[in-house]
Amino acid sequence: TRHIATFVNTRTLTNNSPWTLGTDLDKTYRIPISHGEGRFIVSDDKLEELLANDQIFSVYENSPNGSNYNIEGIISKDGKILGRMGHAERIDEDLFKNVYNVSREPIFENAVKYFRKDK
Repeated sequence: TRHIATFVNTRTLTNNSPWTLGTDLDKTYRIPISHGEGRFIVSDDKLEELLANDQIFSVYENSPNGSNYNIEGIISKDGKILGRMGHAERIDEDLFKNVYNVSREPIFENAVKYFRKDK
């Protein structure tokens, strides 16, 4: 097992979630990853289900870890639960040196807005 700590380019595939409302689906997002054995493994049947339900949240442009179909993140059927490999929480202004074009989807801001008004 080896540990991977680097930045990857991802694409968001759906706005079908409180986390992703208004996210630019045409933009490439550069985010950090940091894991050893982590990767997304899926059967053909489950992949078809995820695709049919618009549950694939994001994909790697080039998977660094062997995730099936370059899948980086998924959402629950109702869109309220998001799971991903990347560490969007590790992105902030002036945090990285010599790493450029770092950006993340506004997932946290979107979720706060949604869940505050959902009460």
